[in-house]
Amino acid sequence: MKAPTWNDKLSTQIESMDAQHRQVFEYFAKLWNQLEAGASQEEVIRSIQEIVVLEANHCREEEALMKEHQFPGYHTHKREHQQLFMEMRREFIGPISRGEMKATAAVLKQIAKRLVDHIVNEDRKYGLYINSRQNVATPTK
Repeated sequence: MKAPTWNDKLSTQIESMDAQHRQVFEYFAKLWNQLEAGASQEEVIRSIQEIVVLEANHCREEEALMKEHQFPGYHTHKREHQQLFMEMRREFIGPISRGEMKATAAVLKQIAKRLVDHIVNEDRKYGLYINSRQNVATPTK
């Protein structure tokens, strides 16, 4: 199995958000390499915690951007973030941290799939909205 990677199909067309998404994928690649190299569960847990912190900061910035641009789907998107984090903690992060589940490439792929689905199905909506508002031509006088 290969580590999930960023590609242009995931672009929101908002460079600051795309840069943060790419950074999350870089952290996933680091974690993937740790798993393949046989890193200890403690190292893996630290890397997962780094991803969680990175993603939490990203969500805050993303929500601030949506609010700033009065994105009509802001409240729904914010709830989606909350739901995504609750699911991740319940199904993966909590059990791995408590030693009830071993972090494996298959588990990591499931987590990455959920994030990719979120980017494709949710994040791209605010990108389209913000870009459509910024690209409205002002009438000439």
